[in-house]
Amino acid sequence: MKPRIVPVGLPPAAVPRLMPGLVLPVLVAVLLAMSAPAFAQEHWRQLVISDVVGPVGAGASSWLVENDDWGKYAPGNLFDGSKDTAWVEGVDGDGLGEQVWFTVDRETDDLIVTNGFARTQALFHKNNRLKRLEATLWVGATAEIMVTELGRIYQARPASGRITLFLADSPSPQTLALPLDWDAVPEDPGPMIEEYRAVFEVPDGEDCWVEYLVCLEILEVYPGTVYRDTCIAEISWTLPSELTGPGGRRAAELAGIWMAESGAEWEQLRLEIQSGVRLFETYRGGSLHDAGLWYVGEGHLALESDAGASWTYVDGTLTGDSLVLIEEDGHRERYVRAGE
Repeated sequence: MKPRIVPVGLPPAAVPRLMPGLVLPVLVAVLLAMSAPAFAQEHWRQLVISDVVGPVGAGASSWLVENDDWGKYAPGNLFDGSKDTAWVEGVDGDGLGEQVWFTVDRETDDLIVTNGFARTQALFHKNNRLKRLEATLWVGATAEIMVTELGRIYQARPASGRITLFLADSPSPQTLALPLDWDAVPEDPGPMIEEYRAVFEVPDGEDCWVEYLVCLEILEVYPGTVYRDTCIAEISWTLPSELTGPGGRRAAELAGIWMAESGAEWEQLRLEIQSGVRLFETYRGGSLHDAGLWYVGEGHLALESDAGASWTYVDGTLTGDSLVLIEEDGHRERYVRAGE
């Protein structure tokens, strides 16, 4: 029998399991402090976001660590755009009851899931695949200071009932309807933030904000022919049109510092997101030219100056570090992303 090792700094339940067919690897079950709790039994539930991939934050009740590589099977793999990586739950057995959670956009109404370890057909069939999931929507509050070595800590409340999702035994992406009642979810975060500050004694002056999170719990699997690890390769969703900017891009993808190459009346455009507030600044001749708020929706990007001026871009493209913005009259502005 191979040895069992308890990694330092994790709860006693976080012991490794050893998988057959590998050349002496130690696969450590990473159980965060919540260890896959049941559907909310208390007023608040703690969710830890351990990985941030682009605009998406993700966490899980467990994942495997192989040879001290903590990222190999981590939840962030679900959002890296590659079917060659996967989140792999990290407990003995088939992973029933294990959970993965991630931030989503308001009005999200589907999930696009690449099931199993989809890198090859052989790996897909050797490992467990999802057959049935339970999805729930949560609203989580956090503050700038709520960060530990495990990740950012959210205190969350359920915003939906349980939704059962069924998956086909296929490595091809499959779109699952996610019938969430967004009309019943308050858009104003103020009251929740106020209570969150009071309950968790957040100091005055600390930035607080809320995020929407979907939690998926494994209920049933298609068994692997060799291993009992349950895997998911990729998760995405159709971005709601009211949240899309030029080129169908979300605000987080457009955010950054952009140097104008042609067509703009300024030399630099800064699109920032600070605690959920979108602020823009333009610079000319090395000095601040204008500032205000910016918005995206229905494929448009709008800049609204504090001085009353506004600019609306109705189309555009984002390719790598190159951004093209097109105004209603067809005027084009070209930018390249600057180093932070």
